[in-house]
Amino acid sequence: MKEVLKDRFPRNNWNFKKLSKILLEAAERGKYRLDDEEDILFFEGERLLLPKNFYQSRSWDDRLLTSGSDFLMPETIRYLVKRAEEEGEWNPEYAVERYLDEIGEENKTLFLEFFKKMKKGIESCSEYKKNTISGDLIVTIAEELGMGKEKADVIRGEFKKGGIISPCSSRVKGGCLSFEINPSLLKK
Repeated sequence: MKEVLKDRFPRNNWNFKKLSKILLEAAERGKYRLDDEEDILFFEGERLLLPKNFYQSRSWDDRLLTSGSDFLMPETIRYLVKRAEEEGEWNPEYAVERYLDEIGEENKTLFLEFFKKMKKGIESCSEYKKNTISGDLIVTIAEELGMGKEKADVIRGEFKKGGIISPCSSRVKGGCLSFEINPSLLKK
């Protein structure tokens, strides 16, 4: 796991043994209490752990970070970390696929293709920051895959629950909400 983290975050001078321990414990339990401010900034910034009070009820960018608080690990990230430990690879597609299996998604292949197109869309269309995608682009992807707007709403909902995306509360352009894709599910 330490080597996977070193590859994932090569420019950071972190204690990778400590990070590995925290991630593995959080993946096992689903949560972790963070006390160190530097750890909080890293784990929350990479969306590996999210404040318990904000994880599913609010936008990731609309939260208060405090030490000594419980942080939850999104389900998709749990699979990402477990795969990194077991197979020595950081594999977002695997993590998303496992999450879709967990929720019993009947259209898993379609949802996974949607995720891949969303990631590709970020590379070509992101305006605000590297991991933000417009709601319009999400609808466009849904149309390209032969879905209606209603199905795009279902996908957004499931992806939010799994920690794949979060609406950006501070980012509305032309009346359309933007979404942050979990940076840990993107290439570095």
